[in-house]
Amino acid sequence: MTDHGTIDESPAGMDSAVGAAPDADSARFEWLDGEGNPWVVEGTHNRLTLSRDDEVRIFDRDSWRDEIEFSPLGKQVVLRFDLGDREVGFLIPMTDARTLFVAMGQTQAASAPPTEPEYESDEESDEAPAATETPLWPKMTTSSVLALCSSLLAFLPGIGVLFGISGIVLAVVARRAVRNNAAGAHVRTMCRISLIVAQVGIAISLLAVLAMVRTSHGRINHLPLGDEDLKWGWGAGIAAMVMVLLALSVHEAAHAITAWWCGDGLAKAQGRVTLNPLAHIDPFGTIFLPLLLMYWGAPVFGYARPVMTQLSGVKRYHRAQILVAGAGPLSNLMQAAVYAALLTAIGSVLSLMSGVQVMHLADMEPYVEVTGVAGAPVFAGIILMLKLGIAINVMLATFNLIPIPPLDGSWIVQFLFPGTIGLFYARIRPYGMFIFLAFIYLGGNLFVYCMFPGVIVILGFNILMTFVTGFV
Repeated sequence: MTDHGTIDESPAGMDSAVGAAPDADSARFEWLDGEGNPWVVEGTHNRLTLSRDDEVRIFDRDSWRDEIEFSPLGKQVVLRFDLGDREVGFLIPMTDARTLFVAMGQTQAASAPPTEPEYESDEESDEAPAATETPLWPKMTTSSVLALCSSLLAFLPGIGVLFGISGIVLAVVARRAVRNNAAGAHVRTMCRISLIVAQVGIAISLLAVLAMVRTSHGRINHLPLGDEDLKWGWGAGIAAMVMVLLALSVHEAAHAITAWWCGDGLAKAQGRVTLNPLAHIDPFGTIFLPLLLMYWGAPVFGYARPVMTQLSGVKRYHRAQILVAGAGPLSNLMQAAVYAALLTAIGSVLSLMSGVQVMHLADMEPYVEVTGVAGAPVFAGIILMLKLGIAINVMLATFNLIPIPPLDGSWIVQFLFPGTIGLFYARIRPYGMFIFLAFIYLGGNLFVYCMFPGVIVILGFNILMTFVTGFV
């Protein structure tokens, strides 16, 4: 049995017990699981019994570490049991949990204090998952995430085949390592997605190599001389708004689902594990503020509704904070990779078609022109959206990784170095918005330098597209 990543497997005395009499040697409760099924739970120093109807499961002390897990959630406790073929979980009062832990000899667990919300910027931070919802959260493994990341790079010409093969191997290994129960459902899904993405990516990589071979034989198109800078039009503006909303929705949903994977169900209970933009949009920060800054001609920025978390009660607290903070920028880079793969595939196919011309495919202009093919306006609109999606997501990831409060990068640095610079970040975090505004408007070229890595990535991809397709 774990609490913040620790366990006491040896019998312990009752003198330090909390919430039960010192001589308590057994406990019996009747609880409803997350699906409303009644269970009888009995605990002693050596074993814990879980029974319902004709089903009886016995957990000996030696198996507690691997098969029983608990996590404080406000004034309640989430207690879950791994039954092998499935998991059963309960959302129970803290007093009941302490009584059970004392009977089991887990005095350290019984002494765990109730956790408070990590952030309390609004009323939603005090909410907990409803008792009628399943309080269990699925597991996620490092190898399955690495499998998806590697598979997303399989579209790169030539070398992408190696990334695709690596993604397939990692996905197979991760799939075999996870148990075939409800808790491993997300890992299995991630592995299936990785396998599909890797295979499609390898196909795109080979297609790009074929297009590159043709380009190397002299087919490189150039923009007409005197081509002037193109301004933003209504089409480009609408496309950019759509891609921004999608980028923000995936970014915030990634924070929420990662917190859920780490053992914090607060964001899930608040409906943030969704791609619905309405669940993430802040009317002022997402819509009104950017429009107002554009009208004033000032540097434009915005924000979505922050994801509330309650991570203080999960295992490996610092690691969980880093994972949750880094999930948002990583999701944006993943989106950019998906758009880059699609753009590579479309550009390669068009370059292999005779008589087709594509202008502004491999630059940062908000315009694309396609000629010589049926449905040219449709191709132009799709390519424009993909171009904007790549740029928006890469720049959003770069921006959020800047270690300035309240951006995600500041949380990563704070919990990477909790005993040193992390203390400094904890002290200045209440003034984070003022520091952020000073950085944006008074930082001079410092902001430009911080965004430079994102610009390099975009320019590097544009150069690659020129070599692959011959279009500029």
